[in-house]
Amino acid sequence: MRIALPTMIRLPSDRAQSFHIAKVVDVLQSMGHTVDIFTPYSPQSSTKNFQSHYGLSTLVKLHHLGRLPVVDSYLPSFARRYFTNLLFPRRLRSYLHLHRHRFDALYTRSLDLLPWLTSLEHPIILEIDRLPSRGRN
Repeated sequence: MRIALPTMIRLPSDRAQSFHIAKVVDVLQSMGHTVDIFTPYSPQSSTKNFQSHYGLSTLVKLHHLGRLPVVDSYLPSFARRYFTNLLFPRRLRSYLHLHRHRFDALYTRSLDLLPWLTSLEHPIILEIDRLPSRGRN
């Protein structure tokens, strides 16, 4: 199965969530699936190799979306991060819509991306590791 895995976490990084994603990808690929990861652009992302950073044995396609060269050069880092996060879901949906024939399913842990992904009419694998805070008494 060809799986697209979008995440709001910038990869590669040293955060625990990023290691979890790397292990999930490693397990899925060891089961014979092909996984493409979609993540927001980060200036540090081009300097690190995803496979070597996490010690993975298989090749992973990592797509960084949402880069704006003009914004990157003129705005402070917090503003760059804000605009990248704002643009990422839109660019992700556009990319996945254009390449919808390339993927059989979408896998995500991000509730922020879920409304964007449901409009693509692909099966969605949703991993939830905590209960949503909305609707609780």
